[in-house]
Amino acid sequence: MRVIRINRFDGQVREDSSGLAEPAGLVDRGDLRLRVDSAFDLEVVQDAHRHFLRGGLKGRVALTF
Repeated sequence: MRVIRINRFDGQVREDSSGLAEPAGLVDRGDLRLRVDSAFDLEVVQDAHRHFLRGGLKGRVALTF
């Protein structure tokens, strides 16, 4: 098993989305697993923040648009 560590993604993606091609391929093949604790709609971002502050997360808190 090959370990790939991505420490930071700053959200800067060009219009053609070329910056996401490699990570998306890794996810599609199952080589990269994303640890998401929970997902919240943008309309309830305050709830997401409170959830984050409680701690004990098993992954990232994601906002959906």
